Amino acid sequence: SASLTTRDGGAPGTGAVSRDEALRQALRAQTGVFGPEGLGKDRRVVWLGFDEGVYDLSAPAPGTGMGGAIEWSPPTGHTTAIRTAINQALRRAAGQPVSGVVLFTDGRSPQPTGGDWARVLSQQAVGVYPVPLGSSTPPLDLAIGTVEAPSRAFVNDFVPVAVWLEKYPATQGEEGDGLDASRVRVRLVDAATGQVLDEQRPESSAMNEPVRLSVESKTVGPANWRVEVAYEPAPGSPGEVNLENNTAEVSVELVDRPIRVLYVEGYPRWEYRYLKNLLIRERSITSSIMLRSADRQFIQEGDEPLARLPRTAEEFEPFDVVIIGDVPRNYWSPQQLAVIRDHVAYRGGGVLWIGGDYFTPRTYEGPPMAELLPMRLPGDVVRADATLGYLDLRPTALARALHVLRLTVPTGEILTRGDEGFDPYWPVSLPALRWAQDLGALKPSAEVLAVGRREVSEAEPLVARLRFGAGQSIYVATDDTWRWRHGRGEAYFERFWIQMIRMLARDRLATDQQGATLRVSHRRVERDQAVVVELRLADALRESELR
Repeated sequence: SASLTTRDGGAPGTGAVSRDEALRQALRAQTGVFGPEGLGKDRRVVWLGFDEGVYDLSAPAPGTGMGGAIEWSPPTGHTTAIRTAINQALRRAAGQPVSGVVLFTDGRSPQPTGGDWARVLSQQAVGVYPVPLGSSTPPLDLAIGTVEAPSRAFVNDFVPVAVWLEKYPATQGEEGDGLDASRVRVRLVDAATGQVLDEQRPESSAMNEPVRLSVESKTVGPANWRVEVAYEPAPGSPGEVNLENNTAEVSVELVDRPIRVLYVEGYPRWEYRYLKNLLIRERSITSSIMLRSADRQFIQEGDEPLARLPRTAEEFEPFDVVIIGDVPRNYWSPQQLAVIRDHVAYRGGGVLWIGGDYFTPRTYEGPPMAELLPMRLPGDVVRADATLGYLDLRPTALARALHVLRLTVPTGEILTRGDEGFDPYWPVSLPALRWAQDLGALKPSAEVLAVGRREVSEAEPLVARLRFGAGQSIYVATDDTWRWRHGRGEAYFERFWIQMIRMLARDRLATDQQGATLRVSHRRVERDQAVVVELRLADALRESELR
């Protein structure tokens, strides 16, 4: 069958050939084994081929053993039916005594070949002499299992592509088996031009974490990319045996429209003043801003000023991201809070929280809004003790993988992920934060994007993300990033906030297609291996319509 095309055959040190070619070479080299001086003495040797069933092969010339005369077509069968093949071969003997069956096979068969069947062959006095084909070490086969990418994305934004790799056999890559993850490369390639858009390697040989790729595109419309995985074996080591499962296609529609942001703040603190100006100035954002402490004569700011807060799902629907500053819970009606929660869960909206001295997050304890917060006990969050010293904010590896909290463009060669303490995208000279909140214990599903480090204490989470339904929320436990502007301009402050807003808006854009996708965790499985089949609804509110 087609498994004989696997290139792990041949004598040691001679280079890998297919199992089929290794068999042909061995038979040509050992013609006497089946000739008159060997098994052919006082016996009739019958040559049969098999995959799903048995078929005749041309016999070698009399008295010449093999002599290279026997030939067979390239293997293309889909099944190695060993039990069926031997049973059919014995029936062809028509009751004549059978000295034995010599079985050339690479061994893997969907049929049971032990137990009762072996006892039947023993009772018939039929011996089966297997000759194994292929390497005694299971060959490495890397495959692209699942690729996650948004169906739609904004132009001039990083489009994230997460790639889960699979390896066969499943134990390949464990400690001591020789797989070097540094020799595995995962690339994102432009399908039209062949240009490599991004390239990364797995974190470890276990392949239990996705490889995260990204690309920034300025072209509006459909983009066709290809994910490729390549393994570069060490000199003298075998490579992969199957390259057909090393690619996967990715299609993304790039959309050119502004991100729609609603920013609600309690009072004109410094963070508000500069963030508000940033939202109004940024061309890729359309903002509506509501300042709670303003008097009635104050004209609310933003590209599309509001006379009042949205109240219904229809009024919240245009907004991709809702920014909640230091606003008390009772500023919102119960209906508004429920609508915001559902806007995130079902419509893919995003919520960006900015912690404050008075109300956020302490007044949001309990449903529905506590479900969007990453900490376990919002009511217990307090301002960190200032006597412990100032905080140096540092992004985590997850933030780097998600392409957020990148404040600088690296110069020179970027060091590898293994270089501890080095982040080429983060300036080392940023002013420390003078205050931050102690978030306490986080929910198990919360992910930390940035931590604060003091000289006298361990790192504590300062920026945390929480996935919730179709959308997500991010909590920033300080309002002191405006200090980064001093002597440096807007660049660092702007990139810090814009990148998080863009990430929150991506989920909302993907849900605009109103559809469903079906994902299978493995493209190739072995017997008794678990498989996860997942149905994802772009708009969970339409679940009843999709059934």
